[in-house]
Amino acid sequence: MNRPAANLAGTVAAARRAAAQGQHDEAAKLYREALAASPRDARLLLELGVTQAQAGRNADAARTLEKALKLTPDHPDVHFNLGQLARLSDTYEKAIRHFRRTLDLDPSYGDAAYGAGEAYFAQRHYAEAEPWLRKAIAANPRDIAALIAYGITLVELRRTADAVAIYRAILDLDPASTAAKLGIALAYDAGGAADDGLPFVNEVEARGEIPVSLYARLSAMFYAVKDFARARRYAEQAGAAGANALRARQVLAKLTIDEGQFDSAEAMLRQALAEGGPQANAWYMLSQINRLEPEAEKPLRRIAADERRGLEERSTALFALYSLAKARGADEAFALLDQANELARARRPVDISGELKLVDDTIATFTRRFFEQRRGEGDRGEGPVFVVGMPRSGTTLTEQILAAHPAVLAGDERGDILDLRRAIAGYPHGIDRLEPGWAKAAGAKIRAAMFEGAAGERLATDKLPGNYMNLGLIAWILPDAKFIYCKRDPHDNALSLYEQNFGANLPYATDLEACGHMYREHLRIMRHWHEAGLTIHTVDYDALVADPEPHIRALVAFAGLDWHEGCLTPQDVKRGVAPASVWQVRQPISKGSLGKWKRFARQLEPFTRALGGA
Repeated sequence: MNRPAANLAGTVAAARRAAAQGQHDEAAKLYREALAASPRDARLLLELGVTQAQAGRNADAARTLEKALKLTPDHPDVHFNLGQLARLSDTYEKAIRHFRRTLDLDPSYGDAAYGAGEAYFAQRHYAEAEPWLRKAIAANPRDIAALIAYGITLVELRRTADAVAIYRAILDLDPASTAAKLGIALAYDAGGAADDGLPFVNEVEARGEIPVSLYARLSAMFYAVKDFARARRYAEQAGAAGANALRARQVLAKLTIDEGQFDSAEAMLRQALAEGGPQANAWYMLSQINRLEPEAEKPLRRIAADERRGLEERSTALFALYSLAKARGADEAFALLDQANELARARRPVDISGELKLVDDTIATFTRRFFEQRRGEGDRGEGPVFVVGMPRSGTTLTEQILAAHPAVLAGDERGDILDLRRAIAGYPHGIDRLEPGWAKAAGAKIRAAMFEGAAGERLATDKLPGNYMNLGLIAWILPDAKFIYCKRDPHDNALSLYEQNFGANLPYATDLEACGHMYREHLRIMRHWHEAGLTIHTVDYDALVADPEPHIRALVAFAGLDWHEGCLTPQDVKRGVAPASVWQVRQPISKGSLGKWKRFARQLEPFTRALGGA
C-alpha cells in the first residue's frame, strides 16, 4: 500500500535537510524510504545518487544514477553526475561522453564543460581540453579551478602569453594566489624566459608556500636560470619526498653530467629508466655522454611516432635517435634530425625578424663616433673578459682554456648583460635618454657581479655567445673589458647547431635557413665592431684544434696573463659546463669535429643558400 502523499513529501524534505547538513547516511536512508513509496521517481534516484557519491559510496551512486538514466535519459543532471563519477574512477572516455551529452541537453552547463576539459586535461590531451575549459570559463569567469586548469593547458600548448594573461586574471580575483604566481613562473619557463618568472617563485618561496608536488618542476626551472644550488636542493627534496622523483633524478643527472661525473650520471639515468619505463629525456642525456646503447632505438622510435605524446618528448626522442643513426648513414641520420627540428619548430615557431632589426639598430647606434665621444663614461679597470661568437663556435673550449689559469674566475654563460639591455626602454636608441653617470654605475654593477665569489682572481669571464650583439654596450660601460671572438667553419657551426636539442632556448637553431641568415648577420655586426675601433682577439676554432699550443699562447697573452702550462690541458679543469659541450671539453683537444659538415653537404643546402657569399 502506497504511503500517503503528505508522508512522502515529509520524508523527501527530511532527506534533503539531512543531505544539506552533511548527514549523508541519514539522508540516504530517508531517500530509500521515499523510493520504496515511489520507485520510479527519477528525481529521487538522482538525489539519492548524489548523496551516495557525497558519502564516498561511488559504486552505489553509479548504480542508482544508471537507474535514473533509464527513467529519464535526457536529464542533464543525471548525465553530469555520471560523468563526475566516471572521471573519479579514471574512466575518462565514459566521463567525456556524459559531459558532452549534458551540454547537448543544456549548452549553458558550465560545470559539464569544465568536467570534459578536466577529463582531457587529466590524460594530458591538452589540445582537446582547451576548447572545453575555455567554454567553462565563459560560463563562469570567476571559477578559479577552471582558470588554473586552463592556464596549465595553455602552458602545455606553448601559448605563453595567453597563459600569463589567465594567471594574471586569477591574481585579479585572488591577489595572494600561490597557484597563479607559480603558474606565471612556469609559463615563462615553458616559453624559454625562465628569468622573467623567477621573481614570482622567489615571492612564493619567501612565504614558505612552495608545494612539494612542484619541487621537481621548479628544480628544472632553477637549472634553466643557472641557479644550480637551488636546482640541486629542490631535486633532492623532491626525490626524498617521492614527488615526481623521476624528473628530480633527471635534474640531478644533468648537474652530475655538467660536473663531468659521467659514470655517476649514467647510473642515475639507468635507474630512472628502470623505474619509470621509456623516458626520451633520459636516453637523450645518455647520448650526450656517449652512453646510449642500440637497444634504446625501438622504444625511442615508438615515442617519436606516438602522436598522443607531447612535441617536446617526441622531438627529444628523435634527437637521441639521430645520435644512434649517425654511424649508419647520412641520409637516414639527417632525416631523423630534420624530423626532430620540425617538431621543435612546431613547439616554438622561428621568427628572426626581431634579431635582424636589432642588428641594424645596434650598428646605427654604436658607431665609431659614439665611442670617440662617450667611451670614457664607463667604469674603468681591468678584469671582465667576454667570450663571444655564434653558439657552438668554440666559446666553451676557449673559456675552459682560460679557466685552467689560476688568475681566471670562469663565469660560464651569464645573463647580466642581457638583463641590463632588457631594462633599457627602447634599446638601443633608448640609451640617449639615460641619466648621466648611468654607464659608470651599470659597469660597476656588472663587474661586481662577475667577481662575486672570487678568491683573488684577476680576470672573470662571461662566455654567453650571443653577447656578440652587445659588444657596443659592454665597451661603453666597461671600456677596459677584453673581448675574445670565436669563429668556426660556418657549415660545421650550422651542423652543430642543428644537431643540438636546445629546447625553446634557441629557436633559430631548428631551421637551417634561419641559421644561415643569423650567421650572415653575426658576421656583419662583428665586422662593424672592428670598424668601430673595438679591440677584439679572434680564436679560430679550426686552427686552434688543429695546432693548439700557438693559439692557446696567443689567447693567454691577449688576456694579459703570464703563461700557465695547465692551459694546454683544459680537459682537466674541474667545473660545471653547459650540457651541449660537456662531453667535448672533458676530452683532450681534438680535430675530430673538423669538416663533419661535408658528409651532410646536400642536406645543409638551405643554410648555404641563406648564407650567400658571406
